[in-house]
Amino acid sequence: MRASFILAVLLFGSATLGAAALPYFSVLSDDAGAWPDILGSIGLERQPASLAHIFVARAGAPASTEWTARVDQGAILILEGESSLAEMFGFKRGKDSVRVSSLEDIHSPKLPIVWEKSLELPVFTIPGNAQVFARERWNGAPLSAGVRRGRRGGAVDRGSPGERGYEHYPYLLEALCDLGMEPPFHSSRLWAFFDSAYRSRVDLDYFAARWRRSGISALQVAAWHFYDPDPEGDAYLNGSSKPATAKASRCTPGWSCRT
Repeated sequence: MRASFILAVLLFGSATLGAAALPYFSVLSDDAGAWPDILGSIGLERQPASLAHIFVARAGAPASTEWTARVDQGAILILEGESSLAEMFGFKRGKDSVRVSSLEDIHSPKLPIVWEKSLELPVFTIPGNAQVFARERWNGAPLSAGVRRGRRGGAVDRGSPGERGYEHYPYLLEALCDLGMEPPFHSSRLWAFFDSAYRSRVDLDYFAARWRRSGISALQVAAWHFYDPDPEGDAYLNGSSKPATAKASRCTPGWSCRT
């Protein structure tokens, strides 16, 4: 399958980050780029390669059969940029190139993701069994895709994730989770602050279900936004009217409430 813009490959050696695997990663380059910010945002810790379970190999990484063995034994290998190592896993640069300025991601297909600066990027050949996560908005060329190696999971991300780590591929971590990776830390006792002024047009029942799935057990609800009388809204927040779908809350603005 021909695909534009594929430069970075993420290959997983296991479906999940198991209990025995320490949440450590290593960037195999003097310039780590934005990867410490990306992986650190979900609780992964940067450590020397001798301790790591997750590895990031940036542009120019040499091919080595050692990495095939490591992936098969459970290591997670991330390849960013053109390299002989990327070619070894089936991602090869072609002769064509296309300018990229905007893309669509399956995690939020209606959200226009527009890059601040467009880039002229080469066309790459990717494995035929790759699952596409993101495409160039105008010509549909794959930008981010996932692959499998037997029971092993994997992903492909296009080129550099950007200087800050989120401006090119804001759903990179979601793609990793789609392939089976789980953040190393979880909680079902999280509390959060909710200011409805920023979500005035969203149904609270819809939010309540999402909060519960995310592990949020209680909310601190902002009070200042409710400066105008709204009998229906006030009754809902005070628990005197029945929610349409989920048991979203029985709470008073400005106080904690269970979701």
